[in-house]
Amino acid sequence: MDEGTLEAAISAYGAQLQQVDTALSAGLDPSQQSDLLQLKEDLSQLIELTESSLVSVKRVSFWPAWRTSMDFRRTPQRQQLAQTEHTAA
Repeated sequence: MDEGTLEAAISAYGAQLQQVDTALSAGLDPSQQSDLLQLKEDLSQLIELTESSLVSVKRVSFWPAWRTSMDFRRTPQRQQLAQTEHTAA
């Protein structure tokens, strides 16, 4: 998944979590409340995992640009290898 998709998913899960919180504050009967509490826990975990995935995706997309722009002391052989790696990616 790309950054935009993950960010949209986090937003959607957050909205669903707010709906669950609203429903929990409505004073439902205990059987419904139990299901909503489980759903709240599941959504919170899903948000956490998706945020972790987003951080990983951002790291991967940041690394090649950082490596190319910051490594200015390359030998000609390293420059050629870096160019080959960049082209392959």
